[in-house]
Amino acid sequence: MATDLGNLYTHSMVHPDVAAVYVDDDPLTDLPKAILDNEVPNASVIANFDAEKFLITVNVTFGQEEYGSVTGGGEYNKGSKATIKATAAEGYRFVKWNDDDTNAQRQITVTEDATYTASFEVVPTHTITTDVTPEESGAVALSPEGGEYYEGSQVTLTATPAEGYQFTKWDDDETENPRTITVTEDATYTATFAAVDPGTEGE
Repeated sequence: MATDLGNLYTHSMVHPDVAAVYVDDDPLTDLPKAILDNEVPNASVIANFDAEKFLITVNVTFGQEEYGSVTGGGEYNKGSKATIKATAAEGYRFVKWNDDDTNAQRQITVTEDATYTASFEVVPTHTITTDVTPEESGAVALSPEGGEYYEGSQVTLTATPAEGYQFTKWDDDETENPRTITVTEDATYTATFAAVDPGTEGE
């Protein structure tokens, strides 16, 4: 008895090596090559084949599990693009992947099973202190407050003169006030104030 090939179909993506052919949802494993070659009259064949897949594994360096997290792992079709991302926890920063790529978020082309391991490190902290000269001539405020900051943080220093004084400069000759600094090391910033000439005060 002839098989009705009117609704012969397959599913998934084309792949030259693995054929999954079905007739009415039932697998047809002994389909003659002649049918696939359209040599049988009135046979309608649509052949889509299973794509080759690979596993992309992403993880964090052993012992650094609390330093950050990673996303993007999973099973992907060969030739597809996978986006992997490393996100540092507070107080830590991403360093690199095990293949020395330093982009925390990156796109890779899937060609084989592969593992990508993210490395993190502790962000150093530094102390920022302030002073004024002469004594009791004014005050310096830090924003955000605290005095101890992660390396790379930005901190705004605002010098406010006491009555009878005016701000002139910082000890590194910077005259901007307020000013914003990037924390790279322990440092002290001293604001210099000058007494206001009573004859010019208020002008």
